[in-house]
Amino acid sequence: MQTEKIIGKRKVKTVYSYKEINNLLILTQKLREGKPFYKKGVYKFKTFEENQICALKAMTGQNIQEFQQ
Repeated sequence: MQTEKIIGKRKVKTVYSYKEINNLLILTQKLREGKPFYKKGVYKFKTFEENQICALKAMTGQNIQEFQQ
């Protein structure tokens, strides 16, 4: 049986308060100007890559109307 060797310490994850998370959400809403990430509708894609491009455009606020059918 092998024994494990521990070197250094594991970093503890930072715990954020609800107030900090709420401030981030408020900032996100202000930057998005109340627009949702995806507009309502049906989206059809021929390839996975096309889906990823559309998702990236939606997250960055670019027009995704060409994919809507």
